[in-house]
Amino acid sequence: MGCSSSKDGPTVVANVKAVHNPDSTWHAPVARALCASGGGSRALSYTMGVYRGLNELNLIPKLDAISSVSGGTWCSSIFMFAKSYKGNAVTTVDLVGADTTPQLLTMSELSKAPGAIASGIVQGDADKILAELGLEFVGREYEVWPHVMSRWLLRDFDSLKELTSYMALDDEAVSRIKAANPQLEKKTFVTPRSDRPKMYIMCATVLAPLNYLATSSNAVSFQQMPDYIGSPFYPNDQQVKYQKAALCGCDENLYKCCKTTRTVGGGFVESFAFGGEAPQKQSGG
Repeated sequence: MGCSSSKDGPTVVANVKAVHNPDSTWHAPVARALCASGGGSRALSYTMGVYRGLNELNLIPKLDAISSVSGGTWCSSIFMFAKSYKGNAVTTVDLVGADTTPQLLTMSELSKAPGAIASGIVQGDADKILAELGLEFVGREYEVWPHVMSRWLLRDFDSLKELTSYMALDDEAVSRIKAANPQLEKKTFVTPRSDRPKMYIMCATVLAPLNYLATSSNAVSFQQMPDYIGSPFYPNDQQVKYQKAALCGCDENLYKCCKTTRTVGGGFVESFAFGGEAPQKQSGG
């Protein structure tokens, strides 16, 4: 348990999980999992087809976990969280599309609207949306990509497109979080569908601090889940070293300003509390 705050917000009470090495196990055992790789729109389309096939074979209930990255996450996040589309409740078939028979896929059949997961990427307006947002967020370019996802990929998925929503594991977790943090009572939380695997991991990478170089030797695993977000264990059981980018202009062999060492990893904090400052008080973890 920890208490932390953001620079502009109040203190929140959240659980933390210590994970100090790759062998740490703090979740339920996983026997069958699906991993969805990246590749932008093509990865989304391919992954949607995989989910369609699994649904047709009634194998989704047998999955214990889903792990995804990049374009695979574009698809899997909607698959996991979407409960409504354009204001109406959606089934798994609505999301991934109806079963198909290859020899019956005529051009007329292929021209029909795809499963709801792909509804955003087939509109042909990604460049237009990106250009508009580039002008809207001049000087704050780091805000462009989240808004692209909201206006492009998630445009018709109600609460999923809201950038101020929080994640939680289920309704019980939402009730607990709001009871411990009354200031969040009116906030929107998104939770996974009840007919999905209990574990979902959206994988990413922690690169280098601003103005430092990211390399294969200092990239660190970053994992986002409905209930927790963080970097599990310490990479190679040691601190991470970064080299100043070329704009520093000094001799890296002579000046320490060119290098920095940071402690990265070691565990997770509940998703709704991620992004705050270090805990003011902490017990356990």
